[in-house]
Amino acid sequence: MTMMQHDPIEPWRLRIDANCQRRALSDDPLDGLRHWHYALVVPDPRESGPDLVVARADLYFLDPNDVEDDPAETIEEESADLAPFGALYLPGGLFNSDEVEVYGQTLLIADRVEVAPGYRGRSYGPWLLAEAIADLMAQSSIVGVLPAPYELGDPRTYDSVEYEAARDRLRALWARLGFEPEGDSIMVMVNPSVDEFRSTVLAGLRARVLSV
Repeated sequence: MTMMQHDPIEPWRLRIDANCQRRALSDDPLDGLRHWHYALVVPDPRESGPDLVVARADLYFLDPNDVEDDPAETIEEESADLAPFGALYLPGGLFNSDEVEVYGQTLLIADRVEVAPGYRGRSYGPWLLAEAIADLMAQSSIVGVLPAPYELGDPRTYDSVEYEAARDRLRALWARLGFEPEGDSIMVMVNPSVDEFRSTVLAGLRARVLSV
């Protein structure tokens, strides 16, 4: 069954909201993992009902200096889905290589983005996530993503052919945005340049979405 597509949204109606939660990992108030929530919304014009949420994005920022435990364990304890990023801190991982040049061992994880049915295929999700990454990447040595088609629902019900096709499309998208494969499941951008990301990736997505 084909899903009904809504008309494109006029750019002036779109708003990006962001908030951060610092999840305490111990009694030390500085010991925490920062969890960022971004949303692309259309405010209710009557100001009486709920805003329309077109897309949501979740990101994590980890500075090893802010956690008492091993960074790899901290990431895995937050979510099993994030476990592949913990390998970046293990012996032989990128953080223990000569590739990482700046900012110590800070990591920004673009966990997932979800787009409301009817608004998919219009670049709203990639644009929202790119805006979030541009906001948060300045202090990050590595920015990582896990291309996974969460919109397919419960992983236990995935059709392997459909899943692999959707995953490959996501990997191709993130490759175009400047990310490179690291291991079997994640993709990374090492020593990211904020100016370059804004002038190329973000500018291109803004033009695509906001030219309606």
